[in-house]
Amino acid sequence: MQIVPRIRQNSSKTDSFGIASIIIGCLISHSSNLASNMSNLASNPELNSTKSSYQHCLLHCSDAKKALNSAASELNNGRYDSAKLSLREAALEQGTCRYEFMSLNEMYVPLNDNFDLTVFDILIVVAFRIIEKL
Repeated sequence: MQIVPRIRQNSSKTDSFGIASIIIGCLISHSSNLASNMSNLASNPELNSTKSSYQHCLLHCSDAKKALNSAASELNNGRYDSAKLSLREAALEQGTCRYEFMSLNEMYVPLNDNFDLTVFDILIVVAFRIIEKL
């Protein structure tokens, strides 16, 4: 990871903390992008039949972002168990959005949103595992 500054060679806990913070920042960014995309899809008149599903997903993405902001705050305050609980909450919110897509086969899901959901799933597990070891 080139974007992660090296703090000290022998400070793996500090490095892990920094990496977890960066990952949570990426997750917040993904949630924001997904929320924005869901808003755009919900307002598309060609997709009126699935408008409510996009609106529900928008709410779940917004709730996930709130949980991720809590996780970042808890991590910065050294409350690692609370940070993990917030990460779980964010994962549940994004998972509900993904379920909404999968349960409606006729629903249009842009490839980049599907990719963002997949990346989100991977990053949240990585962040959780790193915080678990702090």
